[in-house]
Amino acid sequence: MNIILIILILILSVTNNKEVKKIATKITSGSVNTILIIVIITLVLTENIKIGFYLTILYLFLLIKYN
Repeated sequence: MNIILIILILILSVTNNKEVKKIATKITSGSVNTILIIVIITLVLTENIKIGFYLTILYLFLLIKYN
């Protein structure tokens, strides 16, 4: 799982694709943003702490890069 996250962040950081930028902007703003935060909190509060942590890191990276 760690390798998948690292590869995904690496791909997101070097790509200049307009589709990726458009999707990342939609994820980090609006109602999707609220749902994603609720999912992260739920995963962290249950037994899926690792998945919640990985999703949090990916989400923070998207916030920094695209907002």
